[in-house]
Amino acid sequence: PERDNPYDPKSDFYTNKTEISGVCKNRILVPINNVKISVSLLTNKTLLLETFTNDKGEYQLLKCPADSVMVWAEKDGFAAETAYLALVVYKAETLNFSLEGLPKFLSTAITSYCVKQTPLDSVILSIRCELQDDESQSDITSVFTTISGLPDTLTLQFNSGYLYENSFREESLSSNLDNIIGKDLSIIATDRFGNRVSATKLNLVRIIRNP
Repeated sequence: PERDNPYDPKSDFYTNKTEISGVCKNRILVPINNVKISVSLLTNKTLLLETFTNDKGEYQLLKCPADSVMVWAEKDGFAAETAYLALVVYKAETLNFSLEGLPKFLSTAITSYCVKQTPLDSVILSIRCELQDDESQSDITSVFTTISGLPDTLTLQFNSGYLYENSFREESLSSNLDNIIGKDLSIIATDRFGNRVSATKLNLVRIIRNP
């Protein structure tokens, strides 16, 4: 006899599929659009399906295999989030994501200038950036600069608004500024959730040694 029961694995009507849907928001419950939602099998990590959230932060993934899967949400400017599901045939799942927004660099700058003093003039390295966290500016816990090939970690202090800056005398550094010309300087920010973001690398082009 013909099998027409969709729950019978031997039936021609059996699909071994289900669906996942949900909403993606940030920590302050604002929907996030254009988040990529992806599904892969846990067994071999093969990418099976992907879609994007709409303007309301909603998504739907149809024809998901009834299997153990990994689902992850990702978008530039946010920390990715991953979930694991054991999908059951024909049983729709609701999976919502809450993505943590990352600090965003609005501007960066590095300059040098000379300060006249006795007995010797001092050359100053000035580093500044504007850094914004859309969810809460207080989420930012540290901002600092590293220099490629050198051990220095140069902390930037919060000034006002989105501005972080600091100035460093040449004699406080592990190398004179002439040796820093052309090296990559990375401005890095961390937040209270352990996320870490880096601005586009900067280079000191020249040293101003005349006050």
